[in-house]
Amino acid sequence: MKRRGFLQVFSTCTLAASGCLSGPNNERENAYEKSVTIEERGCGEKEHSGVIKWDNNSNIATIDGTWGSAEKCGPLGIGTSSISTDNGDDYLLDVYPLDQHNCNTCTKYFEYSASVKFREKPSRIKLAHSNPKLIGLITSIRITDNGKVVTYTDTPNKTDSSEAPQ
Repeated sequence: MKRRGFLQVFSTCTLAASGCLSGPNNERENAYEKSVTIEERGCGEKEHSGVIKWDNNSNIATIDGTWGSAEKCGPLGIGTSSISTDNGDDYLLDVYPLDQHNCNTCTKYFEYSASVKFREKPSRIKLAHSNPKLIGLITSIRITDNGKVVTYTDTPNKTDSSEAPQ
């Protein structure tokens, strides 16, 4: 599947930029019970945004976000891609429109809530929004050994050194 291959390359490049030199051959399936619920769908231009929250007791990541400027009309899906590193497992969560037909009425936005349950605590979780022509990293968190969450800026070319993952 093209999306899966692209996400593997994207997450490898993103993780390599933040200090990980592992490749997609080290992947493990740790994420399961994924869901996305659309809270509001409307017309107009809205910025992509997202907040990732981590529950250390249940190993569940929840996301409240806005998928802006969608050309596709359908419901949203969530995909996962992972890389095992020396510091634990890093995950890329990709939220994208499932329906592949274009909106005839307007440019859409989706306000949504999503959740992903993990078998084991990941070390990092990155959120991206994508469609066939676009992929954009929205936000990232690092989860410390004691379960504390640190939000940091991370792009394929730059890591915010003040909160860089160790």
